[in-house]
Amino acid sequence: STYMFRVTGHAHEEQGIFDGDIALIDRALAPQASDLVISWIEGGFVIERFARSTAEPWGVITAIIHQYKKEN
Repeated sequence: STYMFRVTGHAHEEQGIFDGDIALIDRALAPQASDLVISWIEGGFVIERFARSTAEPWGVITAIIHQYKKEN
């Protein structure tokens, strides 16, 4: 029930999630009001706060892996 997703885009940099990061998703967890979740909206996955979710969450983000050194 644990998945990894590569994040694309810059929409969540204020939460410390950057383009190219890897999000660890747990589908077995019940989301709480302050959790970041992955939802399926209009043919794609999006990251959003559960409290403001516009769709049924697909899974809860439990960790973000951020690569400091980029490959050349």
